[in-house]
Amino acid sequence: MKKKTVKLTVVFLLSMFVAVFLSLPFATTVQAQFHWQRADVKMTAVSRTPNSMEVWWIAANGSIQDAYWYEGSQWQRFELAPAGSASINGGITAVSRIPNSLEVWWIGGNSSIQDAYWYEGSQWQRFELAPAGSASINGGITAVSRIPNSLEVWWIGGNSSIQDAYWYEGSQWQRFELAPAGSA
Repeated sequence: MKKKTVKLTVVFLLSMFVAVFLSLPFATTVQAQFHWQRADVKMTAVSRTPNSMEVWWIAANGSIQDAYWYEGSQWQRFELAPAGSASINGGITAVSRIPNSLEVWWIGGNSSIQDAYWYEGSQWQRFELAPAGSASINGGITAVSRIPNSLEVWWIGGNSSIQDAYWYEGSQWQRFELAPAGSA
């Protein structure tokens, strides 16, 4: 009897999730973003279109690993950034601001902020958004795209401040301190 109750509870919870999910308003493309923060593995994932998913994680050697899936295909994997590129204790985050683009940020092994972006039909590109010492190697990072032509990223600074970087299409990245040292 106990197994049956557990099964029914799981089925009920799953059906409630589906009911809530289906009742949400959707734009022309569905974009979902998920973040996992386990003590030993940092992960983030984005769905830029209804028929695709992509997940990134910081491997034990400090590399950034990437796996992606398109409906009707098998999962594919590759290394986005080599060993030592990321702090194994730092965070990682990703956003899809438009259906043909992905962007990922992580805390670098040298406490920098690293950025990698991709546009459909192009190769991944990488750059350093904030120099060494800008981030806590144990800190978190998060991002949002509130409109299709903008990105914003926040992270814990090396001095326990809250740092902010934002970008508008056609402009350079801008940075400022949102909350002073000791705030985080």
